[in-house]
Amino acid sequence: MKSALATVFVFLTLLTPAVRAAEVSGHLKSLNQYQQGSFLNQEDVRFSAESIRLDLHSSGQRAVPALELSVEQFLLYQHPQQSIKLPDRDNNRIVDLAWDFRSGQIVSGQTQLDRLNLQWQWDDKSVTVGRQAVGFGRISLFSPLDVIAPFSPTAIDTEVRPGIDALRIQYFFDIVGELGTTLVFGDSVDKGSVLASLVLNQGEKDWLIIGGYLRDRLMLGAGLAGQIGGLGLTAEWASYQSSNTGSLQGDVHEDFTLFGIELEYRLPIDLAVQLQYLYNGAGSKSPSGYPRIAESAPYQEGMSYLYGRHYLLSGLTSNLTPLIDLSTLVIINLKDHSWLFRPVVVLSLANNAELDIFWDVLTGEGTHEEMGLPVPGSEFGSGGESGGFFLKFYF
Repeated sequence: MKSALATVFVFLTLLTPAVRAAEVSGHLKSLNQYQQGSFLNQEDVRFSAESIRLDLHSSGQRAVPALELSVEQFLLYQHPQQSIKLPDRDNNRIVDLAWDFRSGQIVSGQTQLDRLNLQWQWDDKSVTVGRQAVGFGRISLFSPLDVIAPFSPTAIDTEVRPGIDALRIQYFFDIVGELGTTLVFGDSVDKGSVLASLVLNQGEKDWLIIGGYLRDRLMLGAGLAGQIGGLGLTAEWASYQSSNTGSLQGDVHEDFTLFGIELEYRLPIDLAVQLQYLYNGAGSKSPSGYPRIAESAPYQEGMSYLYGRHYLLSGLTSNLTPLIDLSTLVIINLKDHSWLFRPVVVLSLANNAELDIFWDVLTGEGTHEEMGLPVPGSEFGSGGESGGFFLKFYF
């Protein structure tokens, strides 16, 4: 606690001129959801998660770097007790800047600093140090190259990427591309990462190459994004060599690969269509291995939020009226033939307010018992349906 507060104090002391010139924005959000039981959690769950976030941004001037500072207050109501956890400590953070109260109780809360970084910019260089958002990859549904703190493909709130503790150095060569180095400071030595990235823009094609060490794994990946006529095409691949396969919460496979290819097309009737094939080498070939995958490091670290190997994903977005949008998400496990279907109705309440209403429909073989233990028959058929509403207000 003392070291965390000292870190914040040093940052703010050095940045008094930047703080005075900063702009403040933020949001209020309320996620209210009902979740049926699954093979991982047999009980039905009801929860309400409220959050308020304040963002402070300042532009750099000469010797004064740009500042980004964000604090978020999270309040959780849950029933039954201990069915939903407060946001976990991210293993991509070396300094603990989150404070819980009444953890595990029916009503609990958390206060955290999600951004605290400085950025120096020159004509062709940029250096950012501190808690910041770092994202790779171009595929929108499930990106194999989004390797640092990505969102789950089924996440409801994906507007603000979690901050990580990192040093990022970028060199820009005109409009042709970017060469970067990202050093992530994890909560332990084996959770740190060192990645080099290269982005090249050639005509209507964007190339992305990433390599290095990701949380004690050697990794190499590449991606290509472009267009064929009006059809957007993106392909990404990432391979890993692990040294941590000897424990239950380690990697299941010594070597594994993730590959995705996404097609995107916008019809003239205000309808955007996305279709993706995903190969998830971190998953299991059969449903009997899903519980082991759920405990493994790739799943817990967010490298793969899916249990199986082969998937088809699709997303549709349509503007029904100036105030109403409709979107859908479909994820099909091609091996066990289970699938998830999520329709979302988005209502614009005002210029700065929005209400999302959603429901997850799941099909597939359900859970059965072996030796008194629940065993999933399929990925989505063994899960529980859920639904609710998500209210957002921005300022």
